[in-house]
Amino acid sequence: MRIRTTQLLVLLAVLAFAGCASGGGGQMPAGEALSVGPDQVAVEIRNNLLNPRVALTIRIRAPGRTVTTLGTVQSDRTQTFVVDSSNLAAGWVIIASRQGQELRVSRRLTTTGGSIVRWDLNADRLTTEDLPSQ
Repeated sequence: MRIRTTQLLVLLAVLAFAGCASGGGGQMPAGEALSVGPDQVAVEIRNNLLNPRVALTIRIRAPGRTVTTLGTVQSDRTQTFVVDSSNLAAGWVIIASRQGQELRVSRRLTTTGGSIVRWDLNADRLTTEDLPSQ
């Protein structure tokens, strides 16, 4: 009976992760090697803000599209989210907010699938890079 319970829990975890990754955005599990498909963009947020030191909600906003919530990044942590590039349009931005208040908004981005965007919040430094093909 214990084996079946363990197998069920593993199956539920796999299905939950697959559901997150197939939508607008999913979090990369801690310790996983970064890998995105040709139709995906990785968004890495470094929440190193000194004032305020709080957890932040990360969203993306593309022109003519709705705002999509990617998740939360705790203070002094780095979190990577994977977004389907079909949810992005030229001029999209990343928003870091707390309790509905926008604390930081990135510059406008134009990216292609298979790339990563890194945002250091304290320095307000945004970099993009193409990742090697899978």
